[in-house]
Amino acid sequence: MDLTCSNCAFAFFTDPLKMAIVLVSFLLAIIFFIWIKYNKDGSTNKKLALIYSHIFFLVFPFIFYILFRGCVSYFSSCDKLRPIIMLLFLTGLIAAVLGLVIAPFLFIRKHLRNATEMKNNYLTKFLNKHSDKILGIYLLDMAKPIAFSTCNFKHRIFISVGILDLLTRKETEAVLLHELAHINNKSSLLKSSTFVLRLFSPLSSFSTFHNELSREEIKADKFAIKSQGTNRHLKTAKRKIDGFYLY
Repeated sequence: MDLTCSNCAFAFFTDPLKMAIVLVSFLLAIIFFIWIKYNKDGSTNKKLALIYSHIFFLVFPFIFYILFRGCVSYFSSCDKLRPIIMLLFLTGLIAAVLGLVIAPFLFIRKHLRNATEMKNNYLTKFLNKHSDKILGIYLLDMAKPIAFSTCNFKHRIFISVGILDLLTRKETEAVLLHELAHINNKSSLLKSSTFVLRLFSPLSSFSTFHNELSREEIKADKFAIKSQGTNRHLKTAKRKIDGFYLY
């Protein structure tokens, strides 16, 4: 980089208006983070909106610097509306891609390698009976009893061979209903979004998201119990899974 380019890049940090915009953006990011932290009873949609607002205002200053640092000629004309719209669009796009594409991909990529989609068996028929969503059920080739769900462009439920070996049919159905509740409540998306937050936000270490996720687990349990009309199957399924990891 030549001296002229270095000077105009440095000029960004000496421009009072630009630095004020950067500071306001970071301040809004902090405000939205505090809002997330103390938003105890909000809906999942509200929590997601707050998370991505926080990410938006964290990302904004960096995109702002890239487009307006002075060394580049993207927007050298007098028309300032177009670059502002482009700036907001790019920031929103990056925040959305981080949460809806990159995070779920990172979250499930290691599992997809040893997963087989299950089609037209009793588990898929059972879920289709309880949901009007298009669901993909994947069997993980591992002995550990695990189950989880993802919810972005495609709804997926993953269960391991260990689950099928360890649990009875009714207990397995209770686990599937639990994961279906996560999809219905968008808590699977909330999990991946909190993963993004931990990955990119320096404030994430001060969060209380484990409490939020615990509440989501309780809601999912209630859905499974209500659907089966008893807590017996879910209770014994949890006891067996917990027992597996204790020994």
